[in-house]
Amino acid sequence: MKILLLHLSDIHFQTRTDAVLSQVKSIAATAILRIHSAEAVFVVVSGDIAYSGSREQYEIASAFFEELRSALAEETDSPVHFILAPGNHDCDFSEDQSVRKALICTVLKKEGNNLTPAIIDECVKVQRCFFEFRNTWGPSEKSLDGPLWVTYPLDVGGYKVVFDCLNVSWMSQLHEEQGKLIFPVEPYEHLKSEPAQIRVAILHHPLNWY
Repeated sequence: MKILLLHLSDIHFQTRTDAVLSQVKSIAATAILRIHSAEAVFVVVSGDIAYSGSREQYEIASAFFEELRSALAEETDSPVHFILAPGNHDCDFSEDQSVRKALICTVLKKEGNNLTPAIIDECVKVQRCFFEFRNTWGPSEKSLDGPLWVTYPLDVGGYKVVFDCLNVSWMSQLHEEQGKLIFPVEPYEHLKSEPAQIRVAILHHPLNWY
């Protein structure tokens, strides 16, 4: 079993004049050497697809991804999947953030203890457009589908390939500080025992941000 991963990150789509929009064929060409032997192709995007999380920016991203998928499909009959995790730029801070800021301040003071679903749901509202975009482009099958963690189990030639997409930007702010992010890993510890031939974790911020 062979798979091909094309990793993109920090694209920051902002306007229809972004220089990266003219680079689709060059990006696809980086996969040409290996794509013909791959049974599946995964375009893995580890955050910051948009510049400021707006719906208009994801419309630009959709056009880019459609062109990229077509360029890859010209070289292979194998399926092309898009695996997406959010970054801090995938948050739309254009609306009033006073309630969210107060909740994040409380989470930091309590060092992530007593974190409730209601707090998480309020904090991830800034990512609504990203979630809509991911539901359009990501695989339909999910073994876990939550605001902080989405798991995609895929069968490739009889082998189980799993992608875990972590939403480590759930409490990102417009001006955030390194070392001030919290991610609750305990609810997901059980996933380590689930069988898979290949398991890939996708997250945006490096570990020194927590």
